[in-house]
Amino acid sequence: MHDFSVITDNIETIKEMAAQGDADAQNKIGVCYQCGLSDFPKDYVKAVEWYTKSAMQGFIKAQFNLATCYLNGMGVEVDDKAGVEWFMKNAEQGNTEAMNNVGFSYETGLGVEKDYNKALEWYTKAAELGDETALENIRFCRKHALAYKKVLLLKKKRNKSIRK
Repeated sequence: MHDFSVITDNIETIKEMAAQGDADAQNKIGVCYQCGLSDFPKDYVKAVEWYTKSAMQGFIKAQFNLATCYLNGMGVEVDDKAGVEWFMKNAEQGNTEAMNNVGFSYETGLGVEKDYNKALEWYTKAAELGDETALENIRFCRKHALAYKKVLLLKKKRNKSIRK
């Protein structure tokens, strides 16, 4: 569970900083709207507006939050491609959770064309930064790839026997 007291205890300062363009504060205002914190009504559309302001400045947490909104249709229409694009920007800044999400997107074809090699690239980047989930994802992909190769070999053998 998240401890939002850091936000709610300092909300007036955060509002002022957000109005002045501070990316961290803008992200926090987005969180307030998304979760209905302090004196903010729960409003996903406004959350996305604030996340976007922050994410456009390269703020890593806002990029992640915005990606999640796009993938889940919170305040915007579901847009897998946009969600993955925001995760990609986030991953490029070193967020291993986003790297895993990009890898998963390539593995499953969520918002991008399915590509196991790119999935493994992103999982490997996250693993190199010490992410345990990425290591599990790599093992899963390799196991899946071996099983897939075995199926292809069986199909190839079966097709040869059918043509005889």
